Amino acid sequence: MIAPPDSTASTMLVALSTTIGALNAAVELDVDRTPDDREFFAVEREALKPFFDTLFAAEREATSYSLLVVQAKQARVQLGDTILDRGVSRAKARMKVELKGSAMEEGADHVFGTDVSDIIQAERAKEPGLVLQAVGKFAQVPSFPGKAEMEADLKGRATRQQQNFVDRDAAAVKAASLTSAVKVAVAAGSDALYKLEKRLLDRFPRQTQYVKAFFYDAAPSRKKAEPPTNT
Repeated sequence: MIAPPDSTASTMLVALSTTIGALNAAVELDVDRTPDDREFFAVEREALKPFFDTLFAAEREATSYSLLVVQAKQARVQLGDTILDRGVSRAKARMKVELKGSAMEEGADHVFGTDVSDIIQAERAKEPGLVLQAVGKFAQVPSFPGKAEMEADLKGRATRQQQNFVDRDAAAVKAASLTSAVKVAVAAGSDALYKLEKRLLDRFPRQTQYVKAFFYDAAPSRKKAEPPTNT
């Protein structure tokens, strides 16, 4: 079975390299063929190479981008979430201490909520917005040493985390485009192999086994029959 259009990239690369190698071997080894036949094999070999090269490059680019860009953006989101959680927890604890005994002793609860876990355990993508909402309430509590710096720090952490999500989503869009290019290259390789099979069969009629030897068999491996069990 010739590798179909929905094959994985690795399967199609094996299929293409197998046929390219077989065509090259036929040029060098098949002493029963005419010079015209050998020229045919050489021409077909050269025609098939670009399909391998295109797919190999597309797969390499998609894999590299997924590992070095998409995964890196996801890592920033994960670490950014931890950093944001730390900043929120620290800010509420300090605000609680700073406002103790003031006219608005419960100001920290007013800003961050009674249970700070409602912010730090919120859905990751929603947390930066919740933090910015809390920052928006800073003007409603009394001043204390370092209040402005705390406000700026939290705003910075939250906006950077929002940007982390924007960057990750943009990377995911490009990754999808690269994956699509791989699928197109796989389908093109499959089409080239099917057309080559037809040309080989036309040139060497009734030599099905010979033609079959030029192609990687992509048929699923058949499971061995299970031996009967004694009951």
